[in-house]
Amino acid sequence: MNVRAVLSRLPVAAQVIVALFILGLGSHAVVFGLSVWDALRRAQHEAVIDLRGQLHLAQGLAGPLVDENHREELAVLLKSLAILAHDDVALLVNADGRIIETSDAELAPRMLASPWFRQISLSNINSVTVKSWADEHVYGVAPICEVVPGTISVRRCVYLLVEHGTAWRLSAAKFAELKRSAALLGVNVLFSLLCWWLINEAVAKPSQRIIQSISRFRGGDREARCTLEGSDELAGISSAIDKAFETITAQQQDLQLLETAVSQSPAAIVLIDAEGVARFRNTAHQRIHGPDESAITTLLQDGRLRSEAWSGEYFDEMTGRWLRAVVSPIKDDAGQITHNLIITEDITDQKGYEAALLRKETVDDLTGLPNRDFGRERLRQVLGGGTMTAVIYLDIDGLTRVNETFGYESGNEVIKVVAKRLQELFPPPALVCRLAGDEFLLVLPGLGIASEAEIQAARALRECSAPYAVAGSMIALTLRAGVAVFPRDGSDAAILIDDAYSAAIRARETGGGTYRLFNRTLDEQVKRRFELDNDLRQAVARDELRLFAQAFVSPVDGIVRGAEVLVRWERDGALVPPGEFIPLAERNGAIVPISEWIVENAAKASSAMSDHLGFQAPISVNISAVEFRSTDLLSRLEGIRERYPLAALEIEVTEGVFAGDMKTAGAYLKAIDEMGFPLAIDDFGTGYSSLSYLRDFPFSKLKIDRSFIVDMVERPRHRDIVAATVALAHHLGLVVTAEGVEDQAQNDLLKTMGVDYIQGYLFHKPAPIEQFEDLIRRNRSEGSS
Repeated sequence: MNVRAVLSRLPVAAQVIVALFILGLGSHAVVFGLSVWDALRRAQHEAVIDLRGQLHLAQGLAGPLVDENHREELAVLLKSLAILAHDDVALLVNADGRIIETSDAELAPRMLASPWFRQISLSNINSVTVKSWADEHVYGVAPICEVVPGTISVRRCVYLLVEHGTAWRLSAAKFAELKRSAALLGVNVLFSLLCWWLINEAVAKPSQRIIQSISRFRGGDREARCTLEGSDELAGISSAIDKAFETITAQQQDLQLLETAVSQSPAAIVLIDAEGVARFRNTAHQRIHGPDESAITTLLQDGRLRSEAWSGEYFDEMTGRWLRAVVSPIKDDAGQITHNLIITEDITDQKGYEAALLRKETVDDLTGLPNRDFGRERLRQVLGGGTMTAVIYLDIDGLTRVNETFGYESGNEVIKVVAKRLQELFPPPALVCRLAGDEFLLVLPGLGIASEAEIQAARALRECSAPYAVAGSMIALTLRAGVAVFPRDGSDAAILIDDAYSAAIRARETGGGTYRLFNRTLDEQVKRRFELDNDLRQAVARDELRLFAQAFVSPVDGIVRGAEVLVRWERDGALVPPGEFIPLAERNGAIVPISEWIVENAAKASSAMSDHLGFQAPISVNISAVEFRSTDLLSRLEGIRERYPLAALEIEVTEGVFAGDMKTAGAYLKAIDEMGFPLAIDDFGTGYSSLSYLRDFPFSKLKIDRSFIVDMVERPRHRDIVAATVALAHHLGLVVTAEGVEDQAQNDLLKTMGVDYIQGYLFHKPAPIEQFEDLIRRNRSEGSS
């Protein structure tokens, strides 16, 4: 039987009520059963309590009456105990079970024959005992004892036995629970009816409204909306349906608008079927191609539909115009091409614009001079003639100041005046070009001797140094020039321009109003600096950096105590000296990613060594002032600490980190120290206010710069400075490392001063960090032996 099929014939509200009623009826039956069970249990318990109380009372009253003279009083007492139900019975028996007195002689044998009586031992009963039995009776026994006359402790007992029937109690409890269950059933029915009304109002009616709105919308009523108030699920469904109605309406409007747009598009649009028949042509197609449909099939393949998309430009001889066309195949569900969509537009005017733009691309807008591309191409043509040619690169010295003082318009006026002067000085066949900004290029073909190029460069600088009128003021400007000569300095146009530019760079370093000839040796140095700068920015990405370590030792026993990591740059198979690339990295900003790489790899190597050796060997890493001021330094160090918990990194900084905001620098140092990185101040004594740094910031190590160590044996003043520094540092609780120790005399002197660690070529030179672990093993082994 399909329950869903049966229930679906009822409204939703009725389905819910049926389910609720069945659920309520089942729950009611369970509760009723539990309630009856609990009521019977309580009734039985009350019977036990009542009988226990009766027995205690009878025990107190019957004590003085237990003899032959009080049989009548005992009979009355026993009958008073048998008033709980018509079938109750009370007996007074001796220890042998013989009846002394009974409340009902007819019922007494039944009680004595009961399983309960047969299983008890009267002699073992010392107090009132009451017990429920399976036959709906409660049995009780109470011993009544007296001391035997003439004895001290010998007691004589009789036993009061009572059988109490509980059937009437249980029937009363069942009846009471039945009445309460009937009342609850009535409440359940009323609650179900209330739920039916609520569900009908909250679900059924809104659902009907939604269905009606959908039917109206499907019938064409685009204004139909569900519009249910509230924030429940039906209201959400209603809102979603209303939004869908609005979307469908908007899409239909967009579709109508698209149809209108296609019809009114300035591009010619036509749809061709497999027979070459135009199924659709918009107004623009008829305007561009005319009524003759033969133009339609000219873009097809032998009159057949194209199988792949095609686009291109062609000249239509019938209309005398340039056209751009796009042919797109249209496929059915089976993947068969059924139509071609052809879109064409008139690009005759655009072709004219492109021709004008092509002419414009060779001329500088501001000065009217040929531009860089034209100048390079023209130079290439001149070089093809084989005549000696001067290539002179010029730029204006101080134009930036003009722009900043008087504005860019005034600067542009200066550029135009310079261009005019150069054109007047160097008429054809010379060529004057504007490369960019304030940069110009002179191409002077037909030189007799190479020195003539210098004469012409000096002439250009001299004539262009005349005062310029700028914003009502006369200002003096100069030019700088770099000179290269074909064929002496090269035979390629681009190379000659680069050579002239390199020479101009040297002229710029000299000052305004000068020129320099291309010198391959000097300009190679300029190029090398440029190449180093460019390559250095990519050194990390290219994995060209190498990590080295220089050990520091204890001067007492020579045992290696740790190392300072150093970086080397392997470029083209050779190591670039740090003194050459580190200052460059600090100038161009590459020092930050380089320092990040150093710290990451130093931590990784230190963690691995700690794991292999079983103890930590400190590795000190220098943080440059540039990196110290980066905003994410602390977060990166925190990440290092989390990724490499075994790493024993020490952070070294120079006094340069305090340049600027000392408060921020102090906060950074405190945060680094709290992360667990020991701090060392490097190159101590070469800056300013060093003592205040030791006082105010959490340094744990001080490194004395090698400039004080190198000649302290010969110079007592330097020796005294080192000794005082060591004493001061030890007084402040700092560890002292001396850098640059290269001979035994220095080492002996430092040992007497109490320096903690020695670092220098006397003991160990920098070596790849991969070798440091082996160095520690050998050093410790030799030291122990």
